[in-house]
Amino acid sequence: MTYSIVARDKKTGQLWVAVQTHWFGVGNNVPWLEAGVWAVATQAQTNMDYWKIGLQLMKSGKSIQEVFDIISQDDDALHVRQVAMIDAQGNVFAHTWEWCLKYADYIIWDDFIVQGNTLTNENVVPAMKEAYEKNIHKDFAERLYLCIQAWEDAWWELRWVQFAALRIVSSVQDEHDIMNLRIDDHLEPLQELKRQLNIQKAYNLVIQAEEAGFTGTIEESLQLFDKAFQIDPDNEEFMFWEAFMFQHNGKREEAEEIFKRFPKNSKWSELRKRIS
Repeated sequence: MTYSIVARDKKTGQLWVAVQTHWFGVGNNVPWLEAGVWAVATQAQTNMDYWKIGLQLMKSGKSIQEVFDIISQDDDALHVRQVAMIDAQGNVFAHTWEWCLKYADYIIWDDFIVQGNTLTNENVVPAMKEAYEKNIHKDFAERLYLCIQAWEDAWWELRWVQFAALRIVSSVQDEHDIMNLRIDDHLEPLQELKRQLNIQKAYNLVIQAEEAGFTGTIEESLQLFDKAFQIDPDNEEFMFWEAFMFQHNGKREEAEEIFKRFPKNSKWSELRKRIS
């Protein structure tokens, strides 16, 4: 019912999990990540002990193989599970047990694992591996999305899909998530994931633009705003904060030209008064 990728970016050390499934709440059950430690996807029949107990063992210095060996000793339903793990150094472990519904399989490769169960054919998992390698130089989140899309293009699972998730954490321990997207109920979860992924990218650019406007140059800030507008050209919030950056940097005429686009009694006009 589920297919996923667990990966580590060689350049940044970031850890990633992306997943799509028929089962509700996939983002709360399948992907488990801890910045600077490891990433896990447990599926077919999920077992959160692989996360809760495994994280403690990982932080105590155990290897991924040792963690699995310890947890699996007390797992009475081991024969119906799929699990994929990768640590901050790129060490990997994966296994698919004999009672997972066919087609169920996994592939371990260089710094990533792809896995799936209840798939329509045996070509799905290899298709994702190929997509990941083919897009290795693309943006990390885009790469994960393309991997999931490759599975869909190879003819997805037997049941329809409704849910998807994509989560990315830093290589540095205790840092907050870089990205955490969850599609908890949608007729086309992959397309919705792509839409939200683009929105996240745009907001990240606006955050950078604001930082540049306060600590860098207005030119740098405007370049970043332009990139955000290329993704989401009609976003009123982006317009507002671009005008605010003009005003903050003494370019009042440019700021007023943007502020004029908002009605006098709009929420943005009220927000401007409060900030001023």
